[in-house]
Amino acid sequence: MLERFFKKPVVLFTFISTFILVCILIAAFVVLSPYDSADKWPRAVYIKNGDSLGVIAAKLEKNQIIRSGKLFKWFSLLLGKNSRYKKGEYQFDHPVSAFELAEILEAGKTKLLSITLPEGLRMTEIFSVLNKKSYENQG
Repeated sequence: MLERFFKKPVVLFTFISTFILVCILIAAFVVLSPYDSADKWPRAVYIKNGDSLGVIAAKLEKNQIIRSGKLFKWFSLLLGKNSRYKKGEYQFDHPVSAFELAEILEAGKTKLLSITLPEGLRMTEIFSVLNKKSYENQG
């Protein structure tokens, strides 16, 4: 019975179009909705200079900031923001949507660090303190 149903080109086209539309809507929901997990917020991710979009998306997925790295990668490519993401350490205190995440990464809204330098340090000692603080926050 199904064979006769799918022999009509209009019916087959409608079925395939509907299936593709449903897949696109599901993918859009997965990409655009925030990662809704009640545990372990805030979350942080460190993006190095030269990290590709694939690496950035994988880090975001690994840290459970986004649901799918591959879909976020395609979403970024569609928005044209793939080469505009800035390096740095990003901290997320709550779930964010894909749009918000793309804006944060593009604007470079990184986590602010607080560093206390004692009086009387020489420049080489200041550089040493800054370097040590930098490595502590990357790990």
